[in-house]
Amino acid sequence: PLSHYSGGTADKPRAATPSRVPSAAYGEEEEILTYLYDRRGCCVRHPHVRLRKKKLLGGWKIIISNCPECCVDEMTRLKRVAIAKKNGVGAVGAGNGGGAREG
Repeated sequence: PLSHYSGGTADKPRAATPSRVPSAAYGEEEEILTYLYDRRGCCVRHPHVRLRKKKLLGGWKIIISNCPECCVDEMTRLKRVAIAKKNGVGAVGAGNGGGAREG
C-alpha cells in the first residue's frame, strides 16, 4: 500500500504536527506529504521520481528528501487556499475559475 518505508531511525522523517486544524470553512484540501515513498523508493504520487535507494545491508539511502513535483503541487494548493480565504470562497476552485478575477 501507500506507506512510508524506512530502515533506520536516521532515515525516518516524521510529519510535522500541524499547529492548527484545517478549516473546512474555506474548503482546504488535505496537505500533500512530499516525503512519502513506495517499496521501490519512488514518490507515491510521482512514480518516476526516485526519493530513496535500498542499501545492501538494509535501510534506505536518501537520494532527495522531498519530491520536487509534490512540492510544486503543495505550493499550488497553498496558493489556491490563500486566494479562497482572501476572496471568501467557500470551496477551493469554486466560483470564478480557480482564482481568475472578474473585471
